[in-house]
Amino acid sequence: MNHGNFLNVVAYGSQNHIYNNKQISVDYLTEPFENNVIDFNLDCFKPYPFIITPEYVEMSLPNVSNSDSIDRLLQDINLKNSIGRLLQNINLKISIGSLNVLNLPFKFLVLLNKPIISNNKVYVKLAPDMFITEFNNIIMNDEKIFYPKFELIGADNFSNCKLIFKGKYQMEGIKYSELEYNYFIQYLSLIDLKNINNNFVKCDLSLSHISKGFFISCDDVDQINEIKINLNDKCKSCYNTFFIKEKCVKIHQKLLYFPFNFEQKYNDLTTESCIGSINFERIEEKNICIKFNQNVSNVSIYVLATNILKYIDNKNIKEVKFAFNDQYSII
Repeated sequence: MNHGNFLNVVAYGSQNHIYNNKQISVDYLTEPFENNVIDFNLDCFKPYPFIITPEYVEMSLPNVSNSDSIDRLLQDINLKNSIGRLLQNINLKISIGSLNVLNLPFKFLVLLNKPIISNNKVYVKLAPDMFITEFNNIIMNDEKIFYPKFELIGADNFSNCKLIFKGKYQMEGIKYSELEYNYFIQYLSLIDLKNINNNFVKCDLSLSHISKGFFISCDDVDQINEIKINLNDKCKSCYNTFFIKEKCVKIHQKLLYFPFNFEQKYNDLTTESCIGSINFERIEEKNICIKFNQNVSNVSIYVLATNILKYIDNKNIKEVKFAFNDQYSII
């Protein structure tokens, strides 16, 4: 896509100065993945800062010809199950330079928001309101631009994959001096427990980051009758079925959110939402115990972690990094 054409269709005049508004165009755009990668071309954006908010991944359904009726095919439970299994194997990796910023597992995203199927294509929502609101291609004083790279992993069974994003162009290239630009970001650390065959799960949390809570994914979250968090051999929280129903958030029949502060929302991208969070780096022994009404086979725990993504440009440092140098699990 020639993003330069996007800039030519917008109105420009004295009104931009009167309203003191450098933003001159906002629209939804699509960019195709090439070999499952989108690496935005720097030349497309100079000299204009381009802010993007990734919202969906579009993919053509596997084994569906144009002559097939999608309505008829979707009546086939085997097809729906097959699509669901294929989506669960996909991750979207987002990086800036050498920094791994986000890994979004589709098996979590499709529980958070039901995929949309339209015109033989499936659309998976990336939940930008939960992880990061936007990526800013910032022009530094040395003309260096920090821009994101998107990589689909495990999507070989789908074709014609595209990223749908909201794009914003601004009036002129903004050059910063002694810049420190911060984004609040949330991400997931995955603990995958398989072949359990028991009604009790105990899992050590090998974590070293700040966390607002965690998601539990299993076949039926209504079968959970106790959740217990132990920190340094002391019980921090113990929820029975009453507290689970009243204070946890049931998002899907297969997904439950356990907050460390039930007054704060998991999809709130403000620093205030971290009130009541746990800094696992300061805790030596931490584990979670979950009891079920019946035996379970597989349980996934997604720990919701927070950090600050910092754009730095000063005399000595020009980089993008995390404020807290924690190491989190790569999903």
